[in-house]
Amino acid sequence: MKFLIHKKITYIALCQISILCADKKMVIIDTDVGGDDAFALLLATHDERLDVRAITTTYGNADLQQTTNNAAYVLQRFGIQHIPLYSGADKPLTRKFTKDDFWDTTGLGAIKDLKSYALSHNAVQRMLRLIKKHPKKITILALGPLTTIAQAIKKNPRVMAQVYEIIVFAGNLGTMTELSRPEFNVALDPEAAETVFKSGIPVKIITFDTAVRLHITWADLLNCSPPRVNDFIHQMLATNEQKMLADCVYDPLVIYAASCAVPSIPISISIIMTHSGKNNIGQTSGKPCSGHCTISHIEALNKDALIAYFTRTLQKLF
Repeated sequence: MKFLIHKKITYIALCQISILCADKKMVIIDTDVGGDDAFALLLATHDERLDVRAITTTYGNADLQQTTNNAAYVLQRFGIQHIPLYSGADKPLTRKFTKDDFWDTTGLGAIKDLKSYALSHNAVQRMLRLIKKHPKKITILALGPLTTIAQAIKKNPRVMAQVYEIIVFAGNLGTMTELSRPEFNVALDPEAAETVFKSGIPVKIITFDTAVRLHITWADLLNCSPPRVNDFIHQMLATNEQKMLADCVYDPLVIYAASCAVPSIPISISIIMTHSGKNNIGQTSGKPCSGHCTISHIEALNKDALIAYFTRTLQKLF
């Protein structure tokens, strides 16, 4: 009798595990791997609620070759061998790419001399293939300029309409007067952002001003990370660590929003595409949605909950 009870309990446990696995959210991560993108990759690939089906790279924190090298380096360093890596857009849809040096020349700060990874240039093709295979089940997590996703929409809007949702770090709604400048990802390719926002695909955005108000810093990440991740962070920040420790992190918020049930508010978004003042190109503004809106704003984020999530997820790296 005890054997039968034990067998029944084991069967129920296995069924529950199967249900949990079946319920994992399938995601594609589109990223311009810099420092906080790298941290976001570690979170996503160690989160039991996320099933990362592919990583696609784009220009942004560095050129496409470098961001692809960075992604390959992070995956290899932390033994993440099962996720395919594809390279995507190497420049904006219509504009010239002007590199930002916030993360130094490589995009990973003081980590230099990375091995060169062969570019596949097939991110759009692979993205469309995955979405076609899993209609209404793929979530795209966009951590960089939205060019690759916009290219996929332009190439096959019918297939891209089958995306479950896109969660993106993008835009600055100007809710903090001292932070009125355009957000980096939208400013690099406002045409791509507009293509995505007007596509009809459900899009959830976490904005620059929301992240700054939340104020999770690299010092916070060091406090909640295991030794392997701390070593990685210290290496990236080595040449300017004291200053960088106080800087906010952004892209990991997208991974949290994908993993956890985070409320969002429907809004309509407009983007400045041209302006006499160059610094205003890509500036976003939003207002409450008065009709059918497919864009929503994730604003109600809790710092303690995020830190707890980072800590819990990264413990799997031990």
